[in-house]
Amino acid sequence: MKIKQFPETGKHLIRYTGDTMEFQVQLTGKIVPGKAFLCTNLGNAAIRRAEIIEEVEERITAGGADWSDIPMQKINDYTFSIRLALTEPGHFECKCSFVPDDGSETVWAEGHNVHINVEPAA
Repeated sequence: MKIKQFPETGKHLIRYTGDTMEFQVQLTGKIVPGKAFLCTNLGNAAIRRAEIIEEVEERITAGGADWSDIPMQKINDYTFSIRLALTEPGHFECKCSFVPDDGSETVWAEGHNVHINVEPAA
């Protein structure tokens, strides 16, 4: 099984605070029951800034505490979706995954993370 992510992996996007973004997963191949997730640091700019300061001032490598897996809503057997509000400016990344219920290996969308630069609203 493979998954296709929208927006497509590797994209670099500019959005504004107050915008919303929809992320979608389409499953292809042999479909098995499971759950889809958006792995992202969207909405966690303060945590990321604190990690950067800690890296510079204390030489401690960031632990990635700004990342979380947000469950996506099942639309049908092949499609999952989530819409998020962009509430703060910053540079964020995300990528979708699918976790089969049978405990087999997590399936990730192929390609690099989506990069989203959220600018302050005018």
